[in-house]
Amino acid sequence: METFFGFTVYISKHLDPIKVEALKEDAKYIMNLYSYNLDEYFLYFHELIIKPKDEHFDFNGNLGERLENIEISFRVNQKQVKNGTIKLYNNYLKNQILKPDVKSYFLQNELLYNIKGTYLYEQGGFRNEIITFISKKVLKRHRKVKASILAYPTEEYKKHLYSQKDSYLTQLDVPIGDKNIVYLKKPQNQVLTNNKGTINNIDNSTIINNIDNSKTINNTINTTQIDSLEKILEAMKKKQKYCKKNDIEHFKKFINDIKNDKPVTKESLITRVGKKALNTAEKIGESVAVELIKSTLL
Repeated sequence: METFFGFTVYISKHLDPIKVEALKEDAKYIMNLYSYNLDEYFLYFHELIIKPKDEHFDFNGNLGERLENIEISFRVNQKQVKNGTIKLYNNYLKNQILKPDVKSYFLQNELLYNIKGTYLYEQGGFRNEIITFISKKVLKRHRKVKASILAYPTEEYKKHLYSQKDSYLTQLDVPIGDKNIVYLKKPQNQVLTNNKGTINNIDNSTIINNIDNSKTINNTINTTQIDSLEKILEAMKKKQKYCKKNDIEHFKKFINDIKNDKPVTKESLITRVGKKALNTAEKIGESVAVELIKSTLL
């Protein structure tokens, strides 16, 4: 599209931290609305960016005079549409006032934007955040969506194009990498504190006692988190060159302390081992354990 019309379309995974925090609230709203389980999905934020050039070729007109309109769509693979393992949401309808020059809609498996060339010229481009939920069951190589860009030249600009077609189409796969997974904090269960400072949970989850707020991790550990930690332990055992025997034994003791309801402090998991466990957790996709290990290392 840059060659024919003089504008660039790209997807950025690097968002402003303030924008990320706002998107987290939107993601929580979507999860509550559709009853998504945080333990079952990876969450990703991206930003669609359209950036125009002022001039192009020997045509002196601006982008609004070169481009009638552009249609951009993101679609989930048909196999994942059937099993519902990838879900797409855009952030345009909520945060911007719609104008006649911009149309946008979404289904859970498709996003579509239709934008006038005059709008892109007057606004200096277009930006929109995309929220994606991908089931943890989806293999890494299948974590992608199909994008298509369909551009319509103005009648005047069509005369300057060699093929003089009514529209120009570009299609590509957009991979969604593991390095930009977004992690949400789980809502904490309600707790009661007695005079000794011990925290008692109102449900049947295992509790880490809060004896000294300056040293003790205040968190709620359930069987799902313990299972996730044990999967990491097994993965670490398979990587003896990377994870030394002492490191593995230390992490095993960390898990056993949790199982035995012993107070777990920041000193319970030394930084070197914690970082190795965290790296292993991210590689094998154990996001449940990722949050727990991060909170211990803080």
